[in-house]
Amino acid sequence: MALRRPAPHLVPLVQEAHALLFGRPATPPPTVLLYPYVEGRSTVRQEGGRAVFNLNAAFADAPEDAVRGIAGILLARLHRVREEAIPEAWRKASRAFLAERPASATGRKHIEPVGAHRSLLESYLRVSLDMDLALPQVPRLSWSRTVAGHRFGHWDADHNVVVLSQILDDADVPEFVLDYVLYHELLHIVHPVRMGSGSRRIVHSAAFRRDERRYPRWREGEEWIHKLARRHRRERR
Repeated sequence: MALRRPAPHLVPLVQEAHALLFGRPATPPPTVLLYPYVEGRSTVRQEGGRAVFNLNAAFADAPEDAVRGIAGILLARLHRVREEAIPEAWRKASRAFLAERPASATGRKHIEPVGAHRSLLESYLRVSLDMDLALPQVPRLSWSRTVAGHRFGHWDADHNVVVLSQILDDADVPEFVLDYVLYHELLHIVHPVRMGSGSRRIVHSAAFRRDERRYPRWREGEEWIHKLARRHRRERR
C-alpha cells in the first residue's frame, strides 16, 4: 500500500476554503495528507469530528489557488454545498492543474526530452555550463503531454523530473527563452519550497529571485513568457 505523508503546509490553504464556505476556519483544524494516487483523484472524509483530506501527491507544490480550489470542491461535496460557492478562479486553477499534473509516485512517468523542434538535453547542457549550476541531484527532463500556456514548467520532486510545456517546443521561440524557463525550474531544486512565518509557503525566496536574475536575458525571457501566455489564451477562445 502506498504511504500517505502529512502536508501541514497546505492546512492554511484548506482553512481559507473552509472559511469562505462557512464563514470561519474549521475547528478542529483539518488533517491534510498527500497520497500517491495513480489517478488524479483526491478525497475528504470526516473522522472523529475532523476533516481528513487525502490529496493527490501532485498538490504538494501546486499553485495556491489550485489547492484552495480542490479543498473547496471537496468540502462542497462533503457538506452538499453548491460548487459555484467556490470562486471560479480557484476552481479553474484546480482543474487546470489536474489536467497537466505530474504522474503520481506510483504511476509510470512519461519521459520525452526530445521534441519536434527543441531538445531539453541540449538546453540543459547550455544552462548547466553557462550558469555554473551546482545541483544536489541531476533531474530527468521531459516535454509535457499537452501544450500548456499558463504553466510553462514544473519540477516533479517525487520523480525528480523537470517537465516543460510543449508551447516552448516551437522553432519561432528563441532558444534563450527555453533555456530561461528550464533554468527557473532547475532553481526549484537548488531552492526548494520552505515554510515561512504563519505556515506560509515560500516558493520563490529572495535567494531564488536573486539567482533567477543572474540569467543574462531574464527580462526578455519574462516578456516572452507573457507574450506566449497571451497568444495561448487568444487561441483557446
